[in-house]
Amino acid sequence: MTSSTIQNVSLTDALKGRVVVSDTSSLLIAGTHLLELLSDCTIIIPAIVVKELEEKRTHPTLGFLAREWLRLIETYRISDPTVLRSGVELRDHPGISLRIEPNHSSQASLPKHLQDGSNDSTILAVAVNLKAEGHKVSLLSNDMPMRLHASLELEIDSYEYTSAGKVTPFQGRFKLDISGDDADGYGIYSEGLSEDLKQAVIANVPHGAASTSFTEIFIEGESTKTAVVISNDNAVKVVHKTKVMGITGKTVEQNVLMELLSIPADELPVVSVGGGAGTGKTLLTIATALDQLKRGEYEKVVVFRSLHELGQGQEMGFLPGGVDEKMGPWAGAIFDSIDTIARVLKPLKRNATDADREKQKAEAMKLREMIEIAPITYLRGRSMSKTFMILEEAQNFSRSEILNILSRAGAGTKIVLTADAAQVDNRFLKSGKDADIWSVIDSLKNEDIFGHITLTKTERSRVAEVAARILEHD
Repeated sequence: MTSSTIQNVSLTDALKGRVVVSDTSSLLIAGTHLLELLSDCTIIIPAIVVKELEEKRTHPTLGFLAREWLRLIETYRISDPTVLRSGVELRDHPGISLRIEPNHSSQASLPKHLQDGSNDSTILAVAVNLKAEGHKVSLLSNDMPMRLHASLELEIDSYEYTSAGKVTPFQGRFKLDISGDDADGYGIYSEGLSEDLKQAVIANVPHGAASTSFTEIFIEGESTKTAVVISNDNAVKVVHKTKVMGITGKTVEQNVLMELLSIPADELPVVSVGGGAGTGKTLLTIATALDQLKRGEYEKVVVFRSLHELGQGQEMGFLPGGVDEKMGPWAGAIFDSIDTIARVLKPLKRNATDADREKQKAEAMKLREMIEIAPITYLRGRSMSKTFMILEEAQNFSRSEILNILSRAGAGTKIVLTADAAQVDNRFLKSGKDADIWSVIDSLKNEDIFGHITLTKTERSRVAEVAARILEHD
């Protein structure tokens, strides 16, 4: 949690004892989880924000967060409609008062260029007018221009909600170096590791690290490194080169990913994979999902994808057709992966005929029919048992959204989060090391239901590798 005027202070301490005017963005990023981070303050929700929450209640990704706030407000309205206007202390959050502000919205107190009648200016006006009455006012917003106007022109402290905080991105990997005299007592065999080496691997994983973790072993004198996965019962398994649906892992990390994806859902129901563009996140996940489906481990494969578009001002507006047709433009990465798998399963020779090409296309269509691609809004109310469920582009969902999505998993379902924290298209979320996805991974990494690996080597092309490296450090 940061402030545009005060740095290195927690949101709880910064807003204690203050009147906090919140805009819609911060409520929809945090959900009602925001209340867990505050104490001894009054939250002001301008009436125009309630209207915006109502407009967002059917949104494909933000809808359930909007409904959380609307249900909370409705609870107190039913008990006593007048208390919302005067302020009511929240029963489950002692010290926090909530008030809906229908007044103080006159924009006459704002600089001329902000008197544009917009919703944002109305929210700023509420903050300014409350400050003029002598209140200690702060603005809570995940909209950067809103914070800039508040701090620079209106001299109001402004803060943003971010759930990642100071979390260090977890790579899901550890390194064990064994050299000198120590190397004599250890051995790596085709069937596994010596018992001493197993114990050394287990001891190498720091306390509080992921229960399902990946360790690279470097033994002096060995020509190659060996990767192992420690499962949640401290079993140590050597990871070998894996091949599924004709796709072979090209790096140790990719083979570890396929190992984690292949572990049954009742042993490891949640897996996340991070990595830049072209590292193979989607291809390997789709290939493993199809392989597991063919083996009968799951009844269906469903891909839920973020509907955030790349870049602001690039929106296409409403798309024609039914759900399948509307999802077509969003399914490109999935279809690309399926086409790659089809090319491997039905390779074309140099003298390939039209019939051979048709067979390859038919293979791709058959594979496409095995996967359902849907917007996240269709997850509500669905039964997700015995399903290999992929949340593609998970970096575009807030922490609250991801945890709500995970809560939908039924028995026998495996959930895979694919994410590139360097490419966040949701304008209210941070990217890179501050991305919300890292906060989720950090919270899950100690749980025995979870495994994570970050892929670091780009396999797509040299251009993609350079671009991914630049994005990661921007």
